[in-house]
Amino acid sequence: MSPPLEPPVLLEASEPPTFEVLTLSEAPLSALYTLNDHLISAQGSDTPFSTPLTSLTSPARPLHDLNGPLEGELISAASVRTAEGRTELVLTTEGLYAVRPPEARRSPLEALIPSPIITLAALEDELWLATTHALYQWREGALREVQIEGVRFNTAPRLALGADFRGVRALWVACGPEEGSAEGGAEGSAGEGQLFVIERDHPELRVWRVSSSLGLSHLGSDARGALWGASEGLLYRRSPSGVWSRHLLPELSQDTPEGVLWVSARPERAVVWVASEGGVWAAVSVGEDLTLWPVSDERWSHPTGVAQLLDPTQEVAVLWGAQGATLLTLPQEALPEPPPPPTWLNDVQPLSTARCGVCHATGGVGHHLERYEQWVEEFDLLFSNVTRAQMPLGAPPLTRSELEVLRAWREGGFLVGEE
Repeated sequence: MSPPLEPPVLLEASEPPTFEVLTLSEAPLSALYTLNDHLISAQGSDTPFSTPLTSLTSPARPLHDLNGPLEGELISAASVRTAEGRTELVLTTEGLYAVRPPEARRSPLEALIPSPIITLAALEDELWLATTHALYQWREGALREVQIEGVRFNTAPRLALGADFRGVRALWVACGPEEGSAEGGAEGSAGEGQLFVIERDHPELRVWRVSSSLGLSHLGSDARGALWGASEGLLYRRSPSGVWSRHLLPELSQDTPEGVLWVSARPERAVVWVASEGGVWAAVSVGEDLTLWPVSDERWSHPTGVAQLLDPTQEVAVLWGAQGATLLTLPQEALPEPPPPPTWLNDVQPLSTARCGVCHATGGVGHHLERYEQWVEEFDLLFSNVTRAQMPLGAPPLTRSELEVLRAWREGGFLVGEE
């Protein structure tokens, strides 16, 4: 089982905007993450360090608890909103810490989870943690366990929180082959693996298996609801309306394609960062289309990763790796504008008449769906039915552009439009 995939498409690069560049450090880094107010970085197995975002060129300070500097390799970091404010979390191979840099203390969540935590992801007031046997959702002070039948995480799964599934933001999980398969018991080579999606707002945290053969080595979601991944040198993207595509990156200096090494996306940001064998790219979703910019330079030709900052006025990212850390800044006005949101009168009503009117207009065999108020009240069920091709009955399913109209109409606030 795998999502329908067309042959890979070679992307075309657009003329890039001007990025402001600032070298933050020339010391090699093995990990770097962004919290609400700090960067958390590490060099190998050394103590994690913190740098305030208000003074990125200032010396980094080691994180420490009551016993001294934190021990263990840095695995991840995340910021989650709570009733008391924001909680900043740092995960190392020694445990999970709540931090107020440079101070840290053991998180009380550890005592509630029976196995060691191996990765985490957060969005707004929601936190997800993974152990080798289960996933845990922490939200509004409550911890809930989710087990995926037949799945054991031999290495840390890839988590992407925020990409759309059936019209709402969901948690996506990429992991190794199914237990008992020829590749089970190991994480599998490139191209081997499973992909799941969890309906995080469903009362039962419902789990769906999207693929049992698509091994994505990296996973992320952007602010426009798209899911991104990388596998076997290809860039994968699932649009908010559920359409999958595979892409090859152009060669930065020639016309031959290059393999994708990693992709990094954040659900609060529109820009997605992609590394190839020749350099770095920035990609932005515009509806079903992509805008791709080369942003390579000898100062960051082969970064290990990127950390994106939550600046409301501009896109800010830190490329990091063996060459140190470099800050890139791009004003928001340089990003391609998303298309204007659809309206009932101009877009959805004509679609309803053309695709649903045979059964759901006056005199049809189905219940009436001709009024704006009906569509808004029943939208979740309607959208679920058309995305699963359960409707329209006896007719071709909605096209990806028609599904995108409906999704964007909801995202835009169900606008009525003008006569």
